[in-house]
Amino acid sequence: MGSDAPLMTKQYADPAARAFWLDWDALSASMPVEERLSLLTRMAVDAHAAGLAWGLRLPGSQLAPAGGDKHLHACLTRLALFVPS
Repeated sequence: MGSDAPLMTKQYADPAARAFWLDWDALSASMPVEERLSLLTRMAVDAHAAGLAWGLRLPGSQLAPAGGDKHLHACLTRLALFVPS
């Protein structure tokens, strides 16, 4: 058993651990509604393009972190239909 070969291990990354939120309330309250929506939309498109897992929080609405085309479509739909109260 006197092998000099290095011990090999494999680590599995937990995608949920790398997920992040696009959060309406994290943006400046003084930012106009349309500017907030535009910024969140840009961030969603960029996160999707990078293959990241992300969630969306809007007042009265939340989509859990995920990725893929269906998730992007669901988030963009919520952003497009959002009406502030």
